[in-house]
Amino acid sequence: MTIGTIDAKDRLRIPREMREALGLKPGDAVFYALVDGEIRVRPAEDPYAAYGPVARQVWNAYKQHPERFLTHEQVMAELGITQAEIDALGDEPAEQAREE
Repeated sequence: MTIGTIDAKDRLRIPREMREALGLKPGDAVFYALVDGEIRVRPAEDPYAAYGPVARQVWNAYKQHPERFLTHEQVMAELGITQAEIDALGDEPAEQAREE
């Protein structure tokens, strides 16, 4: 068993041999779970990996400046449409694409 310490900024360092065993690299996401009084750590899947680097860039931009992004409701208000109007469209665009 390896013993570590928590630094002044509440950070816990994962020992190199454990990081290597888990395949963790700097910047990787990890999942923490508290189970029976123990902290368990495992690699977390990147939820944006399947969407490519653009999704990651958008997410990073949002984290830095969330005020620059509009909510769904704000976009609808700017366009002057309601959710009922969107729902009334149904699958029309998908049906048109299949016909072409």
